[in-house]
Amino acid sequence: MKAINQKGGWDNQPLIYPFTVKAPYYQTAAFSILTISFLTGLVILISFLQVRARARKTIEIERIRHQEQEHLRKEIARDFHDEMGNQLTRIINYISLMKLSQNGHATEFYNKVESSAKYLYTGTRDFIWSIDPVNDELTKLFFHIRDFGEKLFEEKGIHFRAYNELKEKVQLPYGFSREANLILKEAMTNAFNHSQAVNVSFALRKTGEGFEMELKDDGVGFSQEALANTNGLANMRTRAGRIKSAIQIESQVNQGTQMRLIFPEFKTHTV
Repeated sequence: MKAINQKGGWDNQPLIYPFTVKAPYYQTAAFSILTISFLTGLVILISFLQVRARARKTIEIERIRHQEQEHLRKEIARDFHDEMGNQLTRIINYISLMKLSQNGHATEFYNKVESSAKYLYTGTRDFIWSIDPVNDELTKLFFHIRDFGEKLFEEKGIHFRAYNELKEKVQLPYGFSREANLILKEAMTNAFNHSQAVNVSFALRKTGEGFEMELKDDGVGFSQEALANTNGLANMRTRAGRIKSAIQIESQVNQGTQMRLIFPEFKTHTV
């Protein structure tokens, strides 16, 4: 630094003050290294938390699936045990009555024994079919129910047709096939016993939000009010609730009956 005196002359000896201009902290190498280290650590932490969250979700899904399967297996075992016990008890009782019968009713008891034995055989076959994981596929379920309908309605000469409008393969959650199978077979049996129909149709189709199975006949129909509180329909609705589905029934006297099992497009998890 130099100054000028009053006469306009410069100082011979300048004043010198040494100083250094330092860069801001955010432009220093240390700050850059610290920032990079922090961001790297943050990315690693977030990735770790995401992986752990996915692992926890996977474990939770597996736990829920295991609980559902255990619960369903217990239900299946209980139902199968009760059904087999009931049918075997009936067969034993019929045989006992046949031994005691001396009035010409033996043929009637023979027929009842045969009917109970057939029912037991069919129930056992359906039970084994429903617990096989390879049958947890919608088209296979449709064909299984269709085969039952063809054999059933053939006994009365009822014209039965089945229509599969589904083009894709749809995997079903564990236990769905069993409940849907029982619902549709009960509906078919009701049509067989009470509808007096000439034609019965069974269809599988995709809807806007899922799928539906429809059983339709041109029989005598019934009053909706008369059916509202029947045990059969209540059991069907209970089974439908177990598989997150709904049942819709439309019927009028002398105008046939239409029953639909409506269910969503399930998302199956692979663990």
